[in-house]
Amino acid sequence: MPDELFPPEDLLRALHSPFREVRLGAIRELSGPDWLHHQDPVRASAARRQLEWRAGLEDDQTVKGAIYGHLGGYRAHGSQDPPRAAPGGRRRDRSLVGIGVVCGACVATLAFGALTAAHGPGSPARPAPSPSPSRSKPAPVKPVRHVGPAPAAPGGLPLAALPAGQSVRGVAFSPAGDLLATGDSAGAASGTTYLWNIVSRHVTAQLADTAAQGASYTQGVTAIAYSPGGTQVAAADQNGYLYVWNSGGQPVFAPLHDNGTYNGVRSVAFSPDGQYIGTGDGNGDVYLWSAASGTCLAYARDPGGQPSVTAVAFSPDSGVLAAGDASGGAYLWDTDALATAGQAEPGCQGDPAALPPAVLPVPDGQKVTAVAFSPDGRDIATGDADGNTYVWNAASRQIARTLTDQGSAGVSSVAFSANSAVLAAGDGNGKAYLWYAATGDAIHVFPYPGGRDGQDSADSQDGAGADSVAFSPGSPVGTLAVGDADGSTYLWPMAWLGY
Repeated sequence: MPDELFPPEDLLRALHSPFREVRLGAIRELSGPDWLHHQDPVRASAARRQLEWRAGLEDDQTVKGAIYGHLGGYRAHGSQDPPRAAPGGRRRDRSLVGIGVVCGACVATLAFGALTAAHGPGSPARPAPSPSPSRSKPAPVKPVRHVGPAPAAPGGLPLAALPAGQSVRGVAFSPAGDLLATGDSAGAASGTTYLWNIVSRHVTAQLADTAAQGASYTQGVTAIAYSPGGTQVAAADQNGYLYVWNSGGQPVFAPLHDNGTYNGVRSVAFSPDGQYIGTGDGNGDVYLWSAASGTCLAYARDPGGQPSVTAVAFSPDSGVLAAGDASGGAYLWDTDALATAGQAEPGCQGDPAALPPAVLPVPDGQKVTAVAFSPDGRDIATGDADGNTYVWNAASRQIARTLTDQGSAGVSSVAFSANSAVLAAGDGNGKAYLWYAATGDAIHVFPYPGGRDGQDSADSQDGAGADSVAFSPGSPVGTLAVGDADGSTYLWPMAWLGY
């Protein structure tokens, strides 16, 4: 049994998941003998406060009924709710607890600590692609997380194996966090994926594109992804090919290509359950492939009318495939429905699946350049060419926060930390921006390391874009990798944030 008096962060996140079964699982755990019925009154009170706060937000009657049942038989239907304290007393304390839920377990612990001092110790079905309505949230408050100053420079020398003038368009950590894959993006000598040992900073493998198609015969790598098991790495290229290698550097199957036009694969992602690979191409199509065999299961036509799908991402439960396009649209497909709606012909040369997606109405109509789901499934981030990053509530499909890069040359990549607390965006001005994901408060801006005295160089907007960002797994925030237009990858340590 853990020694903590207050629920751990992963349990708090699960309690506020947009998915019913996840919330019910967290409620059952909080309502058991380790928490709500624990002999320690402080620990039991902490669990009760979390359950009461969830009940106040909950609009799913099944979940609300489960909470009230555990709290003492309050009915989910009708007017009876848990008793509320008089103003000025414990009601204020509940607000503090709510703030702690939004901002993370650290602030929750501080709030509960204050309450204890003041009052004493006595005081797996996959979701459908139609999320539940939005839930009200407490007012955002900036979390207190900083334990030290932000680093003035990346940790160690940059990873730089690319020819001069190349750009790192894709970076991806292996699930174990010991390897980092990077890819070069343009030129006759491009088309190589590099695997780096993070500790030694040496290249352990070079995986080269082999096919040549299209008028330009360029093979630049545009996106990279690791499989959830870490046994495969995929690279998309400008010729419209997708390469998948195993851990020994051998092709898993022949290079995959789009439906015959070879108009460049712009993005790639593995589904978290390891079953699918999603890609988006320059024709405006989204493809769903079998990760085991390379079979093209289906493709869908982007409804935005622009010939470029710039970004794809899977939800944490693999149930939703999101895509952003050059027309300023973001779309959500049900993964399993898409897999069964296609023609499944070789190369996906049949008709696109007649499966309209749900729409995220991006407000400014600028090119959507990046898409990412938070690991806890609560948020979707989209970045655009106007320098805005929108954080959407995944359940309601409504914008929760708008984050704007100052002096932006356009967002090129977005990534959430492993604990969903921090959101990073790479910008065309060479900078990487950090925000608290739950509140939208700015944390820090990492400068372009190639500039003088830690500042951007004069031509940074043309030649120093932060083209790709990724957080390392295995720790709440870990290390931020930034692939740059100068051909280098920089590793920024994140321990100073205090997670």
